[in-house]
Amino acid sequence: MSKIFYIIEDDDLFFALMSNMLSDFKAQLFRFKSFDELKASALLHKPDLAIVDYFLADNFSKTENGLVATDFLKKKFPDLKIIVLSGQIQPEITYDFIFKYRVDAYINKDKNALILLMEKIEKLF
Repeated sequence: MSKIFYIIEDDDLFFALMSNMLSDFKAQLFRFKSFDELKASALLHKPDLAIVDYFLADNFSKTENGLVATDFLKKKFPDLKIIVLSGQIQPEITYDFIFKYRVDAYINKDKNALILLMEKIEKLF
């Protein structure tokens, strides 16, 4: 049975690169470009993993969308494995993800991000 991965990512190019790399896992990918899309559809399938971006373009005035999405997912699926993949490196943001929501990893979006993502997923599964 294939795994189900939720990808909460608004950047089309980054999603294309990520989904190409994730094809090795033979997982079903469900993409959500915004928290509103996630809220509307997230309960259709129970995910094995969620990859969450911090800043989602659907709400420029409230940049906590990644935190809100993580909170939402953890309430619906308490044992869900979550990896945050974001360009935000502010200590208070990483602290909330890691210590408040107990995400499995926080990966900075840099030139090594996709390699680190693959390594972390391999360790989780």
